[in-house]
Amino acid sequence: MKNLPNILILIFLGILGGCQGSKTSPASLELTFNRGAQLLAAGNPKAAIPFLSQTIAATPDGPEPVALLALAFALDLQSEQAILEARMVRRPTNHPPGWEAVAVGIAETVRRRPEEAIASFQRVLATAPAESALVPATRQWLALAQVIHGDHDAALVTLKELAKQPSMKTSALLWILLIHARYSQTQPPAGTVLYSANNLTIRARDWQTPLAAEALIQCAGEIATTFRKPAYEDYLDDQTLYDSAIGAIADGKFDHARQLLATLQGRETDGGDATLWMALIDAAQGRWQAARNGLADACENGPLPARGLASQLCAVVYAMEDRPESMIQRMLAGQSMMGRNTSPAHIIETSKPESVWFSDAVN
Repeated sequence: MKNLPNILILIFLGILGGCQGSKTSPASLELTFNRGAQLLAAGNPKAAIPFLSQTIAATPDGPEPVALLALAFALDLQSEQAILEARMVRRPTNHPPGWEAVAVGIAETVRRRPEEAIASFQRVLATAPAESALVPATRQWLALAQVIHGDHDAALVTLKELAKQPSMKTSALLWILLIHARYSQTQPPAGTVLYSANNLTIRARDWQTPLAAEALIQCAGEIATTFRKPAYEDYLDDQTLYDSAIGAIADGKFDHARQLLATLQGRETDGGDATLWMALIDAAQGRWQAARNGLADACENGPLPARGLASQLCAVVYAMEDRPESMIQRMLAGQSMMGRNTSPAHIIETSKPESVWFSDAVN
């Protein structure tokens, strides 16, 4: 059954796309480097560290293996080692920083120095080419650091900028949804128009968190255009039932969507990501604790891709709870679950761009 989990979040890596192996190095060394990069991209930094260290031992002058090793240490929660390794990166004069600066930002986030983390991420964004995989990745890490710093408005600005990139729009909307749901303190009067387009008008209700609801409507609308099917009055197969639920969310009919998803959960199937969608509906309707519990449940139940995405959304929740170590661990666990059914190819020639963390592609 087609579902949400393939909407992923490019949390930091188009990692293979940003790294160049040495053209003069032996094929075995090239494989070693690429294997380390692939393990890192798959959410296993601890396993990546020996491969990247071996590459550096053979070719100590190349900046990219050192930068990726710093990133691996940062994601393995070895923050001091990550910062030390990042200082070992040697780039040409006036060359912009790369993954080593992202590594420093992550390490400083874990060390609960969000101001330093934000500054490191902003240096990357100020100098990286617009088409670089560093840009969307760094924006997401920046948003997390801003959330941990308590600057939720700045995080929303960062994510809205990220949403301008079509491939990242739905991912950014999911993060925006969670931030609004957690931190909305005031509600507009019932009846206030929240959203009006395409002959659809959504008005505020007493129980609804309006900005979170708007983000969920937009997210579902992005998805529904790719596979939405009409709802029939008689028995619906699982896929049509699921698609109809997403269409109902896109129309702002959250209660009807909840009924459809509950019906899907009651069938003798894995339920896809119905639990995850119901948690997002809870968030949009102002039931934050229920939403948080639903996300935690979705992390443990259902098919691996759904659990993977739920885990990475839980990482955003941990950021809002000022738990950076748990945030990274949950993010890595989610990526690992989503990558179990894939076998990364070994690349011997120059690495090519590859979406490996949250790609927004809906299959």
